Amino acid sequence: MAPYAIAHLKLGLKLYETGYTFDSNERARIFLTNTLEPPQEFSGQFQFVIEALAHEARAVNAVKRDQRFTVVIGNPPYSGISSNMMPYAQRLVDAYKVVDGEALNERKLWLQDDYVKFIRAAQVMIDSAGSGILGYITNHGYLDNPTFRGMRQSLITTFEDVKVLDLHGNANKKERAPDRSEDQNVFQIRQGVAIGLLSRVPTFDAGTAVSRSDLWGLEQYKTEWLAQHMVGTTQWSAIHPTSPFYLLAEQSQEHRDDYELGWKVTDAMPVTSAGFITARDHFVVDIDRSALEQRMNDFAASNLTDAEIRKRYFAKRGSDKYSAGDTRGWKLTKARKIVKNDALRRSRIRKCLYRPFDERFIYWATWMIDWPRPAVMGQMVAGGNVALITSRMTKGETFAHTQVTQNIAEVICMSPKTSNNGFVFPLWIYEEPAQLDLLRQHNAKRNMPGNRHPNFAPDFLDAVGNALNLELSPEDGLPADVTAYDIFNYIYAVLHSPEYRKRYAAFLKLDFPRIPLTTDLELFRVLAAFGSELVSLHLLQAPTLEKVASLYFGPNRPTVQSVSWSGSSVRIDGAAKKTPNREPIGFAPVPEEVWGFHVGGYQVCEKWLKDRKERQLFAGDISHYEKIVAVIKETLRIMNALDAAISVHGGWGSRVFESDGRHPDGGEAGLVI
Repeated sequence: MAPYAIAHLKLGLKLYETGYTFDSNERARIFLTNTLEPPQEFSGQFQFVIEALAHEARAVNAVKRDQRFTVVIGNPPYSGISSNMMPYAQRLVDAYKVVDGEALNERKLWLQDDYVKFIRAAQVMIDSAGSGILGYITNHGYLDNPTFRGMRQSLITTFEDVKVLDLHGNANKKERAPDRSEDQNVFQIRQGVAIGLLSRVPTFDAGTAVSRSDLWGLEQYKTEWLAQHMVGTTQWSAIHPTSPFYLLAEQSQEHRDDYELGWKVTDAMPVTSAGFITARDHFVVDIDRSALEQRMNDFAASNLTDAEIRKRYFAKRGSDKYSAGDTRGWKLTKARKIVKNDALRRSRIRKCLYRPFDERFIYWATWMIDWPRPAVMGQMVAGGNVALITSRMTKGETFAHTQVTQNIAEVICMSPKTSNNGFVFPLWIYEEPAQLDLLRQHNAKRNMPGNRHPNFAPDFLDAVGNALNLELSPEDGLPADVTAYDIFNYIYAVLHSPEYRKRYAAFLKLDFPRIPLTTDLELFRVLAAFGSELVSLHLLQAPTLEKVASLYFGPNRPTVQSVSWSGSSVRIDGAAKKTPNREPIGFAPVPEEVWGFHVGGYQVCEKWLKDRKERQLFAGDISHYEKIVAVIKETLRIMNALDAAISVHGGWGSRVFESDGRHPDGGEAGLVI
């Protein structure tokens, strides 16, 4: 109502300045409505308390039903959890769920975001009119996010000219300008934004012209720039969106062909999911097992009321709809009864990978975890397993998204919240009564004995065997003299190659990584050996870690204050600058390349300490941190060594093998190293 009234006022004043006067029956043709609602026929059945609103509803329905629009402009809302979930609004985006004639293969379709619906509504309006222009400023996620590839294809099919001005400023991605200077948002919000200018003026020319421009810098600079520039004075760069992603973003095509011949890790290891989400980490996860046990004992205690538990553990974690701690799908009172009557309560505490090299304790029960991902986490709970963890794309980060675990893993074990989720790929799949159809089919095709089998697709194993010219074993489907661990370790090594990460950086930003296969059996075994070393190191099981160099200096049981690094020394004493003569506390030497080492979006040496701020470090904690430093040193050495080995055998992209047409993308050849 407020912008509706102000629009009338401003338009009336502007017309008055021109000398225009309204006749008594005239009105400014601005209507109060929801674009995402279709025209409705009230037929006298729907009554408004205020007659003026009834008149408005009838007028706007006539406009929606009878008029055509050739100009659509606006700044629609961005809301991933949309409030516009009427059937009509939901169906609007159905056209965006298809790309190249096939349904999107997505587990979650974030296409119900309000701004996406508004773009689709405008597209339908202009398509219906036959020509027109669309100008929106929206969330910029649709420009390159894989989920929106069907949307992008649809837009460039409808419009003859597509221009996007990416204003960036995405704090969630920690965006910075190309020169690494600060980049701010024009609206002082966290989500990056872009201006889309799309026109449909039918001509005899074939195809669609697509171009973009980028604006980086501080908010004031961007605002001033926008005030001084128009479409004709903006420098546009032509881009060429192509299948399968149809990106509205510049992307290097160098090495694309050989990269796409590799096996996407989800095709190679089909059983996967994102890590678990508790929705209440503060309560069910802890560094200290005894602290977690105490919380769960309190939770089950009959002498503590629900109100006391809420006050003690869930203060300020409520909402207008629910009591403190409660959510739509979880109620504290009900959960307390279950925990109290659970005979296995004490045995449900187990380890989980929470952050890189940071295992914590979790109370693992489906009635305390909102998204336990049982199909995958159950494979890890069974024990005797190991899992690869990687990300689907690297939003705002350089690809370093590879780690390994023997335990269940939390969803943001790879990168901070709103960035890149960690996806877990267990090596072994255990047969259970409620086994997935995919697993049954896999097992039946290979006739594999025993209660577990490797999580490798049969076609992928065929491709490995073809590449290495090895017969497949009828018992387990693996190439002769190659174990499941060999293949797992080979994949882990490839993903740690610095040259791989650099060569395919542009493509690793878009989707799950692809794994190239080598035709050189010797190189395969060399890389598998390097991968084995890395896995052993990253699980902190390498024999070399039994005795590591002592790095700590300071008193016993120090408390972590502020964390900093300078001159090969990590300091954890926050008062050092105020009292320079006090005894220093920290670790040394920690080389700069070790301090700056990332796993996913986390700077490991800094993150581990910062997560323990205001906590005491005991002897075991200090030893663990010293092992982390040793592991990173060895990891850097091995990463360089495996690149050297690849170079000796010919380098990336130096050989191609025939895959018998069984490559998942339908190609007849696959990349090898």
